[in-house]
Amino acid sequence: MKGEKKQFIVGYDGGYSNTKLTYGWSDHDKFTTEIFAATGIREQASTFLKRKNQDEVTVQVDGEKWAVFGPGKSQEREINSGYSKTPIYKALYLGALDKISKVTKEIDILVTGLPASQARNQAIVKPLIAMMQGVHKIDEDTEVVVRKVLVIAQGSGVINDVLNSIDDPNRLFRSNILVVDPGYYSVDYVVYEKGNLNERASNSSVEAVRSLISTINELMRDEIHTEPGLDTIEEAFRSNEKSIYLFGKEYDLIPYIEKAKKIVYPRLLSQVRNDLSFMSTDRVDEVLLAGGGANLYEGAVREAYPNARINVSAEPVASNSRGFFFYGLGEVESQNG
Repeated sequence: MKGEKKQFIVGYDGGYSNTKLTYGWSDHDKFTTEIFAATGIREQASTFLKRKNQDEVTVQVDGEKWAVFGPGKSQEREINSGYSKTPIYKALYLGALDKISKVTKEIDILVTGLPASQARNQAIVKPLIAMMQGVHKIDEDTEVVVRKVLVIAQGSGVINDVLNSIDDPNRLFRSNILVVDPGYYSVDYVVYEKGNLNERASNSSVEAVRSLISTINELMRDEIHTEPGLDTIEEAFRSNEKSIYLFGKEYDLIPYIEKAKKIVYPRLLSQVRNDLSFMSTDRVDEVLLAGGGANLYEGAVREAYPNARINVSAEPVASNSRGFFFYGLGEVESQNG
């Protein structure tokens, strides 16, 4: 509409393995999606081995320099429910703002997500908004202002992505939908009944990719009497490698992955079914599957809901950030009436 001020929208998904960004102007049809490795290291912890890549940037967190999005692994990554309160989470967020600063230094609306169990906890949401909103000094020369931050459940990002990506979005408003978003730390699942979010049936489980990796590590330890280590297995997952090397010998990961699935999946599906008992009906019409672990969990979802229509996101890793961006666009439209 004429006279409406264009706004810059950002969808930000700060995961354990990857940082995902989708951004663009509210009056443009095009938007940009970027994915960076969620790695961060304090400058004082740096070694003499320098392998800076084109994605790596340096930011300041409370006066201390951090290098983020670089090669290798993070030395201070915390895998727990308090991740959004950690220095590395803030460092990665500032790194994302640094990337966006090449386009604009003023963000009107930034939408991000938390696991479903945390997104309804204001003791977690309010401090996160306070950290993300406002003026941020990235380095000596760069400041970025974020005017408004919205926090929603991560699975809600997926459904907003799908709504804006399929030819018949109206069918989703006539269906009972289970959104399954397997990440590294948690599997988030969100339920929509005829277009309405059912918070009581939506939740998070820790039976996620990390649980699979831990189980694989234990299975290999028991069978070959040595542990590959969680980092080694995670790196293989991230690189889509089907084997790892230990002491000069190659080990096929596939048999261990299949064994781990048989241990982890039943625990996850038991929790999901218990939570879905809060639905007004036991019928699931459609399942939307996204997230970095979508390929690992697709088989379990199909087995658990054989009569449902299974939709796997075309861009599973970036699905949440894309959906957050679309949610932000919807916020602009509602503001404009």
